Amino acid sequence: MAQTSINIRTDENLKVQFDSVCNELGLNLSAAINVFMRAVVREREIPFKISAAPSFMVNTREELRAKIDEGLADIEAGRVRPAEEVFRDLEEKYGL
Repeated sequence: MAQTSINIRTDENLKVQFDSVCNELGLNLSAAINVFMRAVVREREIPFKISAAPSFMVNTREELRAKIDEGLADIEAGRVRPAEEVFRDLEEKYGL
């Protein structure tokens, strides 16, 4: 079977982490990507859930109440950061 190359760009830290997991599984990056591609072709779907819904989305009153309680607990425990710091970090990390 003829071989071809694919060039992709990804976050350096993500690649290092991915390589590490692949090595633990006895795979190299190329083999792992090929496993993924074969699964997509065979199943005709991505082999895991992809969702545009952010993790903070809620569907019920109970989920909303739990998120509010979680936020209040963070505030009470002092797990907070100034908004300016958060926005600066987002801008540095994601160019926002």
